[in-house]
Amino acid sequence: MSICSTTAASLVLSAYAVGSCLAGLLFGALKLQTPLHRLLLLGGAATAATTLPLLLVGSIPALAAAVLVAGLFFAPTMIVAMSLVERLVPERRLTEGMAWLLAGLNVGVALGAAASGQVVDEGGARTGFAVALCAGALVLLVALWGHQRLRAHASPIPNAA
Repeated sequence: MSICSTTAASLVLSAYAVGSCLAGLLFGALKLQTPLHRLLLLGGAATAATTLPLLLVGSIPALAAAVLVAGLFFAPTMIVAMSLVERLVPERRLTEGMAWLLAGLNVGVALGAAASGQVVDEGGARTGFAVALCAGALVLLVALWGHQRLRAHASPIPNAA
């Protein structure tokens, strides 16, 4: 049985969304006392690590499983990033701070899609995963840099009411 590419893409993207949603709900329910800078480092490292299974993908179900796992780390890492913006940006500029964070995310996604499209066109799907690996490495570097800079502002995520 053959699956059309739009259906396959929808299933893969849905797997990512499901993983992210479930992890976001669970993470939001936790009352962690871990400093935000450490959570950012852990989230960045986990996000980078989840790009590695893409090297082993040989089928659509394997790709869906790999991105489901990757999705598990997206929402918690975004929650930490938003919490850091909320803590570090002056209240009068909070909307702007959140907008910059989301704009950066959207620009990164757009650049990644454009780059991976070019790489896939030139070298095939497997080579396209190299873009994800590079993006994962970049996330890890940013998390390491952020961890160093944010240690001075160490604080836990506020408890949910």
